[in-house]
Amino acid sequence: MKIVPTVVRVPELAAALVRHLTAGCPGRPGLDRDEVLDLVAHELRAPLTVIKGHVSMLAGRSPGDLSEQEWTRSLEGIAAKTDELEGLVEMLITRSLLGRGLLHSSPDAFDVMEAVWEAAAGVQTRAVEEGASIELPVVGQPVPVRADRRQVVRILLNLLNNALTYSLPPARVDVVVRRRIQVEVAIRDHGVGIPPDRQERIFEAFCRAGEAPEVRGRGLGLGLAIGRRLAELNGGSLDLERSIPGEGSVFVLRLPPASESAAAGPGAATPSGRESGGGRPG
Repeated sequence: MKIVPTVVRVPELAAALVRHLTAGCPGRPGLDRDEVLDLVAHELRAPLTVIKGHVSMLAGRSPGDLSEQEWTRSLEGIAAKTDELEGLVEMLITRSLLGRGLLHSSPDAFDVMEAVWEAAAGVQTRAVEEGASIELPVVGQPVPVRADRRQVVRILLNLLNNALTYSLPPARVDVVVRRRIQVEVAIRDHGVGIPPDRQERIFEAFCRAGEAPEVRGRGLGLGLAIGRRLAELNGGSLDLERSIPGEGSVFVLRLPPASESAAAGPGAATPSGRESGGGRPG
């Protein structure tokens, strides 16, 4: 069912991509239309190929032709790749809305720990498939912030997915929540790291800072740019705290604090511990 909104938005997606990619980045000319089409085709083809493979296997077969495990695996694969496509489209539409000043936040008080656990659940399938582990903070007292919860979860999903992407398997990702002037969520990977001369450019929309040969896939180079814009929209910031090539990176999301009473209420967090997780946004 999720395929319908994804397909409906493809023309809007293509138009937004051509418009923004050909516009370029600060200090760098835009991509030409052929590069845009190649980039989009690559990102859309991979999940579509997996979906087509599962559908081809199931087509014309009755439940008795395959084991329950095979049916379940195929249906779960279709669902996961459909979610991936939907996340990609949502990311591109978000970038388009941000570029036109049409996206706004709806701040409210909530426990940022719940957003952390929600984002971790969103990457659980991917992490399990890749044998990755995500170390989450201990659940204790609420850590209230005032921001748009949905946008915060999206930022965290992007950061977690990047941490998995730029780590050598099996990936290990550490998430720490800190109370300072603002509330900080630090996400650390133990991956390939970022060369010093490329560390600020990674926040430029559509501007890729180069490829590490160990990392599979290209991506659109949108996650960090969108994450920074969304953080600023909510009165916060998103920065690279440190990165050492060959050792990994630490990204920090900062958000305005809220009062303890404002975020009081039953939490969605689960007991602490090492989590294996995986799923995908952009």
